[in-house]
Amino acid sequence: MIRKIWNDPVGSKIIATGIIAICAYIYSLHSEETYLEVIRNMWYYQIHLGWTIVIVVSFITLKSLWKKNGSNKLIPDKLEQKQEMFKKANTKISFDDNLIVRFTTWFDTGSGLPFIADESAYCTLHTTPMRMNSQGCSELNCRHNNYRINMSGTKHKIESILINNWEKFKDQ
Repeated sequence: MIRKIWNDPVGSKIIATGIIAICAYIYSLHSEETYLEVIRNMWYYQIHLGWTIVIVVSFITLKSLWKKNGSNKLIPDKLEQKQEMFKKANTKISFDDNLIVRFTTWFDTGSGLPFIADESAYCTLHTTPMRMNSQGCSELNCRHNNYRINMSGTKHKIESILINNWEKFKDQ
């Protein structure tokens, strides 16, 4: 609920104003100044332009480095580096029957194990591998023309292979 209000442009300003008012009130209880004097001093506080520019530029630079990395860490740890290498190296698997399956490898944030998405089967009986649809290869004269692939079963098989390979790879 607080997150929803905080993302609302008006609600966030009301919450921020309330926080400042509470802090000013607490400060006035422990100082010689009255509550109104504390608010007035905060309102007329002079900000030094030089330090403000340095802080803003530093913040923007750090934020851009943070986003460029693609994670919430400025420096990825060794496990993340290994996962990136593994993802780049595992984009397709060849099967015995002149078929390859291309896919994108991802890692589950909970278990840390690889899984695949965007999987597509290709017939390699042609000079350029042909993407297969649910009916098989789109070439009429191809022996894979009516070859139906169980993509769900194929996906489970590929993920099992990847998990096995990952277990070996991550311990190297």
